Amino acid sequence: MEGETKKAMTGDGWFKTGDIGTMNQDGTLSIKDRVKNLVKLSHGEYVALEKCEAIYRDSKEIKNICIIADNGCPVLLAVVEPTEPGASDKDILEALKSQARSGGLSRPETVQGVIVDDSDWTKNGFLTSSSKIKRREIKKKHDKEITEMMKRY
Repeated sequence: MEGETKKAMTGDGWFKTGDIGTMNQDGTLSIKDRVKNLVKLSHGEYVALEKCEAIYRDSKEIKNICIIADNGCPVLLAVVEPTEPGASDKDILEALKSQARSGGLSRPETVQGVIVDDSDWTKNGFLTSSSKIKRREIKKKHDKEITEMMKRY
């Protein structure tokens, strides 16, 4: 598939994997993220969603989190499975903002709105068999709430 090969290779012979990496001083490469996991917010900041989710996941108030943002969005939103059923949006948002500060996240990486989903994500189809989140499924289920919340920003 010559056409596909040309798309995947640079003119000087590098294979474009879709990974984002950093060249270390010792000449090794550290993979940091995937290009598809980056979003460019409306103010021009790039945010790595999975990096943010990993930091937020350290909050004891949540079991699972899915950060919601598309290119051009003004802020990050989150759909969260709380540790305790019935937790309020306000309490979860405060816990996430505190976690963002302690985890060293920047202002654009700080979640500004939360949708609490008390359902068991291991049973409702929001997680793969290896416990990775299914971002598309979560966005689809909470589309109306996400749309309404984004209108506030």
